[in-house]
Amino acid sequence: MNITLALDVRPDAEVEIDVEGNTVKGRGAGALNLQINPRANIFEIYGDYTIAEGSFMLSLQQIINKRFTIESGSSIQWTGSPMNALLDIDAVYKVKASLQPLLQGTADLGGDRSVPVECVIHLGERLSNPTITFDVRVPGSDPETQSLIANALSTPETVDTQFLYLLLFNSFMSENSSQASSNIGSSVSAATGLEFVSNMVSNWLSSSDYNVVIRYRPKSELTSDEVDFGLSKSLINNRLFVEVEGNYLIDNKQAVNSSMSNFMGEAYITYLIDRAGTLKLKAFTQTIDRFDENQGLQETGIGVYFKEDFNNLRDLRQRIKERFTNKKRKARRIARRTARAAEKAAEEAEKKRLREPADTLSPFGYVKDEEDE
Repeated sequence: MNITLALDVRPDAEVEIDVEGNTVKGRGAGALNLQINPRANIFEIYGDYTIAEGSFMLSLQQIINKRFTIESGSSIQWTGSPMNALLDIDAVYKVKASLQPLLQGTADLGGDRSVPVECVIHLGERLSNPTITFDVRVPGSDPETQSLIANALSTPETVDTQFLYLLLFNSFMSENSSQASSNIGSSVSAATGLEFVSNMVSNWLSSSDYNVVIRYRPKSELTSDEVDFGLSKSLINNRLFVEVEGNYLIDNKQAVNSSMSNFMGEAYITYLIDRAGTLKLKAFTQTIDRFDENQGLQETGIGVYFKEDFNNLRDLRQRIKERFTNKKRKARRIARRTARAAEKAAEEAEKKRLREPADTLSPFGYVKDEEDE
């Protein structure tokens, strides 16, 4: 049997690929062509697949088991053999960590408050022999801090070390950290145990209607004890999303502002104007965690998000026009046009009837025939 398949893959279908013993799962879209001829031992795939959402489970010697979130836009390209697919996938694992261990001695940034940090895995090259590289990003920092972070992570070896340390301890590693040089096995076990307990408590408090997260980070040489918590819930048939996150610092002696509170919190309210989520309204309030004089202050904002896929500018204009045209007003306009067209057709029919010869009509308005005469 010789089989040729043309597949129009949609996000309804989940794709799963094994990469060096680690599983990649995703949903996305793409056009794929398959050629299958078992007698000739042919199995080929051609086409591109773009991932919209997915996950990558990283497992290292049963010590690290972390689920990374695949960034939208990652892709897989097939040019023949399934195992020779070209990978271009970025997956992110988000943690919160203080920058003090990484930047100590480089600048007087002050404060040991944890900030959002992203551990990034990039999968590249061929599926049969992929390249795996690591990166560390601090997305919310200012340009000065970004420059200091880039200097501290200037070599691939440093990036790899800090990446693994973040996964193990949710913290950056300092150069003179005694934790890095002694008894690392027990430290890993303790960190893994705390994470396991935190996950158990979070799962116990959560339900199908809402999600609760509670996480504890123990004190280190340069950071104090911290407690993170979060609550998320969807309302109005999954059209309204409420997210609340908080962080409590037990010891806040190194804060930039002396009056800075030990508590930092943020809340997000997102409303999907359309069910697909292409148009949504988002309001937020959050504590500034940047390393400047505004650290610890509260900022609030509101924004409108719009997403549209298009092929060219003319297509974009047409899609925007169709999306933002009032449907009721458009329906009334179409109804008026239809009514006018029907009236015009009736008038034309009446004129045509009046133009017919008079002797074909009887005094009573019906057509005569020979039998009537």
